[in-house]
Amino acid sequence: MKIRGKNVLESYLALLGVRYTNSFSDQYFNEHPHKYNLYGLSKMLSDYGVENAATRISDKENDLTEIQTPFIAQFSGDWFEKGIPLKV
Repeated sequence: MKIRGKNVLESYLALLGVRYTNSFSDQYFNEHPHKYNLYGLSKMLSDYGVENAATRISDKENDLTEIQTPFIAQFSGDWFEKGIPLKV
């Protein structure tokens, strides 16, 4: 999952202004056993000191606009950062 040469973890850390090194965060993400699910991303963000929470939205058409940005969403296995698909 990379966007502009960064994986979803690096992209989000950069967006939030969290200090990280490309080499360590890339290795950490790629070696993480849960890198392709929200549990894994939540764990990695927590390890960087980023508070995060998971929620399930039942009425996506109406409730999605109520979520405070920035956020990452996962729909049917695809990642989205602020509505932008993140490609594998």
